Amino acid sequence: MFKIIGAIFILVSGFILGKAIETKYKQKVALWKEILSFMTLCESEIGRFGADLNLIFQLERQKNNKYAGMIADAVQYNKTSDPDLKILTDMISELRSVNCATQSKVFSEYEKIAEQKIENAKTEFRKKGQTFFRLLPILFAGIAIVLW
Repeated sequence: MFKIIGAIFILVSGFILGKAIETKYKQKVALWKEILSFMTLCESEIGRFGADLNLIFQLERQKNNKYAGMIADAVQYNKTSDPDLKILTDMISELRSVNCATQSKVFSEYEKIAEQKIENAKTEFRKKGQTFFRLLPILFAGIAIVLW
């Protein structure tokens, strides 16, 4: 009886660990999509209306999604240790140092970088996240059989 319970526990652990790893890679894709969305918001607000950056940060916080407040705080207060959010602080500091004529060039450069990062994150999700989700339960089932 204990062997069956132990085997079930090992199998469930494999599924949970696989799902956790897959979720980590899925969240990375979502973060980069939100970063690109923030860049697009900045470009549209500054380009069309000449909006102040503080207003853009408020608009970002109003989105009420998982990453909006984190992105706005990291960029506004320039306090981040996350290398993914470092691209935004670099973009904002470069925007502050250029004139209005070259801002579109800055936006296009950083949007290309963000799009490339999204593609890299999607590839990692497919290669690593989904692979771990599929293989860890099989591995843990093998361990359960060996220990039986």
